[in-house]
Amino acid sequence: MNIRDTLLLVNHNQEERAALRSLFEKKYNILEAWNGEQALMLLEQNHRFIVALLMDVEISGLDGWAVMQELKKKELLPNIPVVMMLPEAAEEQEGRAFEMGASDVVIGSRDLHV
Repeated sequence: MNIRDTLLLVNHNQEERAALRSLFEKKYNILEAWNGEQALMLLEQNHRFIVALLMDVEISGLDGWAVMQELKKKELLPNIPVVMMLPEAAEEQEGRAFEMGASDVVIGSRDLHV
């Protein structure tokens, strides 16, 4: 039996990843990726254990939008909830995130207070 107890954090900013890790590490095992390619690799290797993906749309390499397209192609979206982190100036992209299969959206750092 596979236990889903892992959260994948995808953000190119090391300080932001550290802040997110500190929010969630007591409840979840944490995997971290700093770019889209690394995120996809970790998802392919660990998808049975990942409870959710928290991903900044503005990551290096493949951006968050490209990662979402790959997740859709690989049919991983129905099994892994994705929370997209959008910059504050990108509220109009919220609809796009949901259309691409995101479960939820965080806009700017104001929504990150857990």
